[in-house]
Amino acid sequence: MNQQNMTKQLQDKSPNNYDADSIEVLEGLDAVRKRPGMYIGGTGSQGLTHLLWEIIDNGVDEAAAGFASTIDVSFHADGSYEVSDNGRGIPVDKKYGEVTALEVVFTELHAGGKFGTGAYGASGGLHGVGASVVNALSTRVDVDVNRNGKTYHLSFRDRVAGQVGANGRFKAGHVLKQTGKVPTRKTGSTVRFWPDIQVFDIDAVIDYSEVRERLGQVCFLVPGLKIRLTDRRKGLQKPQEEFVSKSGLGDFVDFLSGEAGAVTSIIKLQGSAEFIEKVPVDGDLTEVTRKCEVDVAMRWVSTYETKIVTFVNTIPTPDGGTHLAGFERSLTSSVNLALGKNELRKLRKLKDDGKATKEDCQEGLVAVIRVTFPEPQFRGQTKRELGTPDIQKIVSTVVRETLGAWFEGDLQGSKKVHVKAILDKVADAVINRVSTRQALDNRRKA
Repeated sequence: MNQQNMTKQLQDKSPNNYDADSIEVLEGLDAVRKRPGMYIGGTGSQGLTHLLWEIIDNGVDEAAAGFASTIDVSFHADGSYEVSDNGRGIPVDKKYGEVTALEVVFTELHAGGKFGTGAYGASGGLHGVGASVVNALSTRVDVDVNRNGKTYHLSFRDRVAGQVGANGRFKAGHVLKQTGKVPTRKTGSTVRFWPDIQVFDIDAVIDYSEVRERLGQVCFLVPGLKIRLTDRRKGLQKPQEEFVSKSGLGDFVDFLSGEAGAVTSIIKLQGSAEFIEKVPVDGDLTEVTRKCEVDVAMRWVSTYETKIVTFVNTIPTPDGGTHLAGFERSLTSSVNLALGKNELRKLRKLKDDGKATKEDCQEGLVAVIRVTFPEPQFRGQTKRELGTPDIQKIVSTVVRETLGAWFEGDLQGSKKVHVKAILDKVADAVINRVSTRQALDNRRKA
């Protein structure tokens, strides 16, 4: 079947219906090996690591959607990497003739339940190339799926699907091999891949500590998800590590705060709103309504450093973007409004200079910002900055309304102390900034 016939139109689907019809094919794989940098960011360590995250993100998406509770990640001695989850299992029913949905997921670019309005409302895959790019840039991929009370197996050698026979030889083919039976309630997917070293730079490696750090972040973003990390590489073996968070973003803020003394308790801001995007459907731009959920956890600490980390779905956005811009805008306006209403004596003598800047408000701030919505737009090739325009206004509105209500609420007991502590800290930052500027101006005049 040629690629044109395999291309399917975007369809409306139930968000919980995960079967062969959830898998939508948009284009072929050929360009991946020709220009891997366009799909994974390069052929160095970053690109190699991206392969592992494409598989991990599939399990994380299952967990975020409420279908998985554990993910196991392993570094093997033979240079392969393995990811196993107890989600619903990749669909194994037929997709095109004798070709199963499982094979399509690993052989067709942009094939998966993350597109359109299928099995996931919001997903973590950075580029949306999914498992297929892993297959495209690997010499071997082995997949085992528990589904429908059975265990199915499919192998790939140099991107071709098939099975390894009793003689140890690989035979190409579309048929899935049933390797066992399991209880019907036991579901999940296991993917093991061997990256093609001919594709990547000679010094490209997947950094264990980097993976370890991000897995910890993922658990903060998906409370209750348990992730186990195992290093089986020769001479590098480590005891299995387990990551899990019960309180989510609140735990994340605690972690980022470190040894710094807390000026306030953790403040949680939450809200949601809808926006309309135009997306191409069958050659025409069609309006689609999206829902964006906003979650913020924050506190001020006794130090002067600002720590703000941002995410869209489970994707880290170290360069910020529209969600960060919306947060900063309303944080600054809300704090200034509270300063004005409380009429701090220490700011009166500054008159017009007494207004707090963004930097004043963020001095000693520790915050985690996460927005969740389908098909985010990113700026640049590295996908490190969120670009979806409507998100700035949504985050700004949620922060303005919820933080404003927090400042204006019942100021009794410990909350009164916390509000005063925030305003005093910001006021001190304003005074120090103005004093420094005035001293510099005086030196210049002299």
